[in-house]
Amino acid sequence: MLQDISSFQVTGHSYTVTYNLHDPSSYTILHEDIPIATFEHLPYSPELQQEVKDLARKAITG
Repeated sequence: MLQDISSFQVTGHSYTVTYNLHDPSSYTILHEDIPIATFEHLPYSPELQQEVKDLARKAITG
């Protein structure tokens, strides 16, 4: 089961950062409910939000 941490938009696309309640050391970025990237042991915090946005943008745009 995934738990939302935060949501944001990049170039008109919606993203959500989630973690798995059964494995909270793993974070997943969803693009409109489709998993696009998973990070192990990412110490997610608001300070990392721009880095996560940049990774999400790169995952979509290549």
